[in-house]
Amino acid sequence: MREISLTQLGLFFLLLLAILSLGGGGAYLAVKQLPLGAYRSVVGVMLCLGLVYLLGIVVHRVVLRFLPLVEGGKREGSREEFAYQIYVLFYLFFFFPFILSNLLPIPLMRTIYKALGCKIGKGSYGSSQLVDPPLIEIGKYCVLGQAAIISGHYMAAGKIFHKKVSIGNGVTIGAGAKINAGVTIKDGAVIGTGAVINPYCTIGEDATVAPLSYLKARSRVGPGEYWMGVPATRQEQLEKQPKP
Repeated sequence: MREISLTQLGLFFLLLLAILSLGGGGAYLAVKQLPLGAYRSVVGVMLCLGLVYLLGIVVHRVVLRFLPLVEGGKREGSREEFAYQIYVLFYLFFFFPFILSNLLPIPLMRTIYKALGCKIGKGSYGSSQLVDPPLIEIGKYCVLGQAAIISGHYMAAGKIFHKKVSIGNGVTIGAGAKINAGVTIKDGAVIGTGAVINPYCTIGEDATVAPLSYLKARSRVGPGEYWMGVPATRQEQLEKQPKP
């Protein structure tokens, strides 16, 4: 990947100026009409921040419509590379400060991730960090552990590649686990605390990857199998425990 060019920076800062102007102007006009007394400045600042962030998401989604984040590698000088670098600027300036700070309530972060393009099913919550939301799909009733990272990209030979991550229904992802690009996790699977799932792995239905295990790229874990170790290998089947 090349450095971000002056053209890309110029385009982004034009968009940023428009977002700040509209957000600030909208907040000023709204506060001006309200009898807030001594609270006028506080409400004005909070409203301005909220509008700027909301507009940032809207403009980001519009840009993605015309310059989508596509799967695969990014050839230097290509439209795909240009789109990705604009995408990166939006995240560096708008989204990562909130995503990485964990300051916002989990239900609100779920809403923000969905607004950023992530598909998240009913009842799926957690404080995991979702990197590249447009390339992440999560089913219903999943548990997303604290500080787990689900990423739609990886680096190889100095180049960046993007690939969709697909997570089924009822999946549990332990705290601190790492789920990389191109991974498919099917219904009912369990990814243990601190486990690393490398790119293009497939985890079958009701399978388990033990805590702190390291699953090599392109591994295939069959339905109901139990894998553990560094690198992870298939172990004897665990005796099924009755559900409570």
